Amino acid sequence: MNLKRTSIALSLAMTSLLSLTACQAKNTPGNAPGQGQAMESVPADDQMMASDFIASESSLGHQDKYEFPGLGLNFTLPQSLQDQAKNLDLGLFTDEMPDSKNPKELGHAQVLFKAMNEEEKKAVVKKVGTEYEDWFKGLKPLGALGVYKASMKDQLDELTSCDQHKILGESPDKQYIYVQSINSKADPAFIQDFQKTQVSLSQMEEYDGISAFYPSGLRKNVANIAPFKTVDINGKEFSSDQLSKNKLTMVNVFATWCGPCVKEIPELAKLHQDLADKGFGVIGVVTDTGEKSPGREESLEKAKLIQDKTKASYPFLVPDKGQMNGRLDGIDAMPETFFVDSQGNIVGDTYSGAHTYDEWKAIVEKEMAKLDQGK
Repeated sequence: MNLKRTSIALSLAMTSLLSLTACQAKNTPGNAPGQGQAMESVPADDQMMASDFIASESSLGHQDKYEFPGLGLNFTLPQSLQDQAKNLDLGLFTDEMPDSKNPKELGHAQVLFKAMNEEEKKAVVKKVGTEYEDWFKGLKPLGALGVYKASMKDQLDELTSCDQHKILGESPDKQYIYVQSINSKADPAFIQDFQKTQVSLSQMEEYDGISAFYPSGLRKNVANIAPFKTVDINGKEFSSDQLSKNKLTMVNVFATWCGPCVKEIPELAKLHQDLADKGFGVIGVVTDTGEKSPGREESLEKAKLIQDKTKASYPFLVPDKGQMNGRLDGIDAMPETFFVDSQGNIVGDTYSGAHTYDEWKAIVEKEMAKLDQGK
């Protein structure tokens, strides 16, 4: 899968549970930075999360082929549209929502095609607040490609901001339809070229309740995050060899702009302190401090501020080039937390969203017991 991993992508809406406990990841399609609402139980400094970025960086950009195995949807744009995507005259943004009546099922997932002028391409907005959403709403809609519950057919105009729809296929169980949508008011040249898009359909991945664009099933073959070498946010070296110091290590993946992520860190710091003598460790992975992350230097400074203010004594790591053997790829909602043993083997369950100290303590004790039992 050849997707732009450094984009800050779009989600105009989220489920209420996700918005209270998690943020959509900024380095993957399907999200808007900082839209998760903060939990009220733990104080945080506004300075930690105030930051700007170039809004057009949220576009998927140019790719020879756009592949979304979670949706069973792949497409290749004609060269003229590839060129426009490369210079950002054409923006491609992902949008997805679970079914409002059954959040365990996908409602829709789509790639929205928008026109961007020079001013819109250069616009700088804040990661928190409504500036990004306002910017996005101001872009001219051109078309869409996506998968929708068949029962949502009458809502396509509203979902896509388009008025012409062509059904390309349906899922084997006929619950979902694949649709190409066009705004009849778009430039005629775009309409003509967009109709030449080559689309291929395949079996959808099982929806995990978090992301259809990057379902957790795409990571199921990652059994061990070792070996890896990286540095923490202060430049100190860290490698997977250091996992051997603990029987069980929590890997907490977060971003500095994610409110719920930041607000649960004091809980994790206390947990780390209270359970250290039982062979329990914690490492944080700060996704927006990666080498290719937009605004990396600012994110590093914010991460240092967060670590200082929350009194977290465990390391905050910069993602390594191999993304922990690929385990960090495809994370769509943060915080995401998983566990590894002393050898780096992934053990136990994966947990999405923020939790309280008592919730985490019960989870860690459960995972410790499972590890002791050899499960």
